[in-house]
Amino acid sequence: MDVATGITLGSLIIAFASALYARYAWSTARMAMAQQAMMSVLLEYRSGEMMDAVLTLWDFRRANPGDIMATQYNEIRERDLKAWRAAAPDARVALVTTTLDFKRRLVSHFYAYMAHLVEGKILPKKICYAAWSKKDLENTPEILVPLETRPGKGRDTGESAVLPSLQRLYDEAPTGAKDHCGSK
Repeated sequence: MDVATGITLGSLIIAFASALYARYAWSTARMAMAQQAMMSVLLEYRSGEMMDAVLTLWDFRRANPGDIMATQYNEIRERDLKAWRAAAPDARVALVTTTLDFKRRLVSHFYAYMAHLVEGKILPKKICYAAWSKKDLENTPEILVPLETRPGKGRDTGESAVLPSLQRLYDEAPTGAKDHCGSK
């Protein structure tokens, strides 16, 4: 073997070893990113503000079944908006955080964030569905989708880019104990 062949062979071995190490580093980084994303999501989900928002939305849904939910929501939103406009500027933030619309936005954005993490393969489905079952995600078809698509929203923004992601997060959730954690 001449020197040129030896250098070429050595370079190939080093390149192969570098590729293996890069793959290992990438896998390790992805796992760390998934753990960090999961921790972020869990911390937000367990907050008192989130629990209040989820419970408020379910109470609202039970008190306003069917099509009346969107109509009632629009009336409450309009009333809250008038109160916000009439409030002193330094009292507006405190007021807005008590509104039904704020609570809907909080829950909707939380689940949209989680759906994007799953769709972007940052948070593996197996990990996501280990923490949230289909039952936990029922607020998507029961509350969020009807309110996000309600008539008279006040602004025509076109088709939501978030709703399909939210719906997929719910639709792909395992239903039975056997399917839990994404195994089929």
